[in-house]
Amino acid sequence: MNANEIVKELREACTDNKYAPPMATNKMLTQAADLIESLQNQLAEYENIELTPNNVSEAAAVLGSKGGKAKSEAKAKAAAENGKLGGRPRIEKKAT
Repeated sequence: MNANEIVKELREACTDNKYAPPMATNKMLTQAADLIESLQNQLAEYENIELTPNNVSEAAAVLGSKGGKAKSEAKAKAAAENGKLGGRPRIEKKAT
């Protein structure tokens, strides 16, 4: 069964009186069908994007930036300990 068939079955279950699902279930089935259709549309958009080295570099930069901004107890503890030791060492420029 593919995604289109699943959406069709979900929508039919919402409108079909022989199952008579409770109202909450009916709403949940409708939301599930909407979600599947939304994901299908997003996937179709991504499939149309042409990947170039520049696109890949930009995506990698965004992911790296997000990872560097991560906050955790371990990261805070390590930063505090490094601060006690004088912080990040400075790069010394060589005399020319």
